[in-house]
Amino acid sequence: MIGFYNYTVILTYVGMISGFIGILRTASGDIRAALLCLMIVVAMLSGTVLADESDYTFDAATGELTINNNAGATAWVGTVDPNTVVSFSAPGGVTLDNILVDSTSLKSVSFRGSSTVTNSFSNCPNLETVTFGGAVTANNSFNNLPKVKTLSIPSNSGGDYSFTDLASLEALTFQGDIASFPAHSYNNLPALKSVTFCGSASLTHNAFRNCFALESLTFQGNAIITGESYLDGIENPPASTIGSI
Repeated sequence: MIGFYNYTVILTYVGMISGFIGILRTASGDIRAALLCLMIVVAMLSGTVLADESDYTFDAATGELTINNNAGATAWVGTVDPNTVVSFSAPGGVTLDNILVDSTSLKSVSFRGSSTVTNSFSNCPNLETVTFGGAVTANNSFNNLPKVKTLSIPSNSGGDYSFTDLASLEALTFQGDIASFPAHSYNNLPALKSVTFCGSASLTHNAFRNCFALESLTFQGNAIITGESYLDGIENPPASTIGSI
């Protein structure tokens, strides 16, 4: 297991032990040994602070993995055990590839800005919350997440083969305009009841296939719908509320 620990965590533990020894030495009157332990503690804490300002941080106690830049998107791999990551956070502008697939511990994912995600965050049985702070381009990602119940997709998002097989997803909202609807995405959502487009939307084939529970499809802006398999697999498609077509 030690191979998966961030070295800053190890430094912190060494510093704590040294501090404890220093206290004992002070109590016994060994001032020189106490000062030496104090110097070790300062050195350990200095190393920890520098690491906290680096490419990524990982809190082993809470399982919180925070990516600080593009380099951090891969720097943690091989150092942090992916099955100890409970929450994942990344800034805008990052590109992620093959991150946290089949993670059994992951519960939340958040992006603080626009992002590009490929082959990531799929088959995570305990992932409940996915939050986007900016446009997301998702390719073969966010699939088979049985505990996600709601999703809000930012304006100008795109990608392919994503957000499928979400067994518990009930409400889906697209914020702003969706100029190009992702191909082969948002399919096989058996619990999905409502879809809302807050801006203009262009829907192509293979949109919302096999979403058997869909009751409400609302367009608050212009809608362009093409393709014969739109809403395919739904025996009684919902009556759409459309601003204009």
